Order: sequence, then C-alpha cells, then structure tokens
Amino acid sequence: MLAQREQIKKYLLTHKKISTWEAIQKFRITRLGAHIYELRKRGMNIGAQRKRNSKTGTWYNEYFTL
Repeated sequence: MLAQREQIKKYLLTHKKISTWEAIQKFRITRLGAHIYELRKRGMNIGAQRKRNSKTGTWYNEYFTL
C-alpha cells in the first residue's frame, strides 16, 4: 500500500494531475480515492474536479495538486 501511495504522490508532483483511469492504467491501482484521502491526511494539498466522459457519459474524479 505504501509503495502505491508513494507512486501516486510522485506522479502528482511531476504531472500535477491524475484520474482514476490513469491510476489503473499506469499503476494498476483501483482505490485511488483512498490513497488521495491518506495523502491529504498527511498534509498534501490535493483538489478534485468531477468530470464526465463524453463518450460513455460516466462520471469520474480528476485529482490535482494545489
């Protein structure tokens, strides 16, 4: 778990944003929201924006550093 959280943290610091689908594709992480919650608890300033996939109509969150 810790290694996954560190991967997400490093990715956010480098790329400034990550979506659930990116986390699944790049790191095989399916519980991105839980990791974001823990990173926030540890002091990382992370915002979220709810987006809609134009092709499927499904909603997802994109997390970004502030």
